Amino acid sequence: MSFVLKHISVAKALALLAFACVAPFVSLENPFTHWAWLIFGCLAITIAALEVTHNRSQNLAPEEQVRQYLLDFDGWKKTENVEHYVADPQFSIREVESDVSLSFQQEWTRGEIGRHYDHGNAAFCLGVFHGSTLLQKIHLVLFDGGKKIAVSPDWSAIGKGRIYYYVADSIEYAYQRFLTRERMTDHSKGINNPVGSGSIDIPVFENKSELEKFMSQYSIEPVDSTSDEEEQNRLFLENLEKYRCFKEGWAV
Repeated sequence: MSFVLKHISVAKALALLAFACVAPFVSLENPFTHWAWLIFGCLAITIAALEVTHNRSQNLAPEEQVRQYLLDFDGWKKTENVEHYVADPQFSIREVESDVSLSFQQEWTRGEIGRHYDHGNAAFCLGVFHGSTLLQKIHLVLFDGGKKIAVSPDWSAIGKGRIYYYVADSIEYAYQRFLTRERMTDHSKGINNPVGSGSIDIPVFENKSELEKFMSQYSIEPVDSTSDEEEQNRLFLENLEKYRCFKEGWAV
């Protein structure tokens, strides 16, 4: 879809040109199965569909537009420290100050950085803008000594632990896919297990409705989360197993 939106003006122009070339061969004296009528009809439908798609894209909220644009990796160009979407330059991405303390030592990264492996690991914040309006702040994490980068996932409390996740139709996950294309690998997958051997993947919910369905299985009463890192890691892995069972339709 992002490819179509990017080239829709060109597609409309080519369709109209072809339409004009075929029109002289269309005649009421010819049967509707004549090649000219068939091509004429196909072009008319194509032009109408392109027009509807273009009008819908113009009416999308900026948040939805930029989410689609981020899926068009090759459509972005970096100038100095700012990335602009070439086909719609009012959309840009640049580093901004965060209004909260950003961490890179959460349960999901601990298997990559250890307790004392601070060198090269960091966290920073990017701002996604429409003109001068900030649409979204994105928390980025560098880990494994700075060799890997990923969007810091959201989290929700389950008991005294947490589950970390992405929501597939969010700007944050669109940028994670952008990073995946840029680095040719998805650093949110195959992360070293914080407890023992093996690896983990950050869960991905299809949308907020699926997230709410998953979370509805657990008490919404506020609880005191544990501050013990080993316990946090253990609970994190338990919650990943709950997610796996949920996706496979198993009762937890």
